[in-house]
Amino acid sequence: MPWTRYLRDIERALLAGNATEHTHRPALKNLLETLGKKVTATNEPRREECGAPDYVVSLQTKHGPLTIGYVEAKDVGKRLDEVQRSEQLTRYRTFLPNLILTDYLEFRWYVEGKPRGAARLAHVGQAGKLRSNKGGADGVTELLLGFLEHEPTPIARPQELAQRLARLTHMIRDIIIETIEGGRASNSLRDLRSAFAQTLIPDLDQPKKIADFADMYAQTIAYGLFAARCNHRGPTPFQRLGAAAEIPKTNPFLRKLFETITGADLDDEPYAGFVDDVATLLAHADMGAVLEHFGKRTRRQDPVVHFYETFLAAYDPKEEEKGTSLIIWRNRRHQAQRGHHHGHPLSQRDQRDHHRGLQQPSRGSHAHQRALHHLPERHLDGGQGHLEHLLGPGERGQPDQQRRPAVGQP
Repeated sequence: MPWTRYLRDIERALLAGNATEHTHRPALKNLLETLGKKVTATNEPRREECGAPDYVVSLQTKHGPLTIGYVEAKDVGKRLDEVQRSEQLTRYRTFLPNLILTDYLEFRWYVEGKPRGAARLAHVGQAGKLRSNKGGADGVTELLLGFLEHEPTPIARPQELAQRLARLTHMIRDIIIETIEGGRASNSLRDLRSAFAQTLIPDLDQPKKIADFADMYAQTIAYGLFAARCNHRGPTPFQRLGAAAEIPKTNPFLRKLFETITGADLDDEPYAGFVDDVATLLAHADMGAVLEHFGKRTRRQDPVVHFYETFLAAYDPKEEEKGTSLIIWRNRRHQAQRGHHHGHPLSQRDQRDHHRGLQQPSRGSHAHQRALHHLPERHLDGGQGHLEHLLGPGERGQPDQQRRPAVGQP
């Protein structure tokens, strides 16, 4: 086991007298990658500054890198009891299913937010010398191997997918908020927010509306990727890059929007890793099983639309009937205008729900109504026009072809 080298690297840095928590990161990265088979521990300080954990630990699969866990590292000697009670760790434990908190010498493991184990490798003695704890190496080895070998529960039910998708969407939302509040927003993100403000909510670019914009944007990314995954075909892995091409051509608005927000430019955004995690989560999900029961218990035949209700219930139950995704408003408007859904009359309850979704004075509904009348010029097609030109024939009152989304094999 690589403990001798690891402790030597930590001790050498401590004895130099100018070590910070960043100093020890190469040693921890090497430790994790030595213990784990085919594991990569990635540390990107720029993303960490915006609220992401210090390390993302991933495993290479046929669908691409699969995130298996996260590591938050504090400086040697930092009181982890205090860190554990912090807002940051509370948020990580809520939304990240497999997490390590460490000061490089003590390691605490959390699964689904609950403590799974703790072990200490060594403690700092006089003059920065490290003193190994008896049995510490064995304890930490067992804990880290458990963390690295922990496998997410296979997803075959809508509720399971909604819960996992909601957690990642929350992380995207929170990082967007920290990025904007910290003055680190990219030109692309600032321009997109400005475009949303010009066409959706007039004051969406004001400080008091940062959370509203982040909510709308994060939900649209996550749910748009879900829609793309449902239309994924062929043996090639489903990935974030190229997802815009998976959006049905009957929804050119969403295709254009996704070319903007999930293309190569997203690589430079601090939340890009979690967007990729959403795509990988969807790639590994058994989408056939997830979508199997939609439309059987009710007369609703479009699982892509109605999964959104399950997703919202997991993301924020208080917003379940409102929803801030651009996608769901588009479909609600479509259904309400037609008064039926794919050839089946809507029940009185459904008609009432659609009407409420259109009329509700929430931060989402009015935004989406305005979205159907204006086009963000420089963000969608660089020209003038209205979103109605991008929404497809169904939005102009012509019936869509009845279609069950194609689902690729996970």
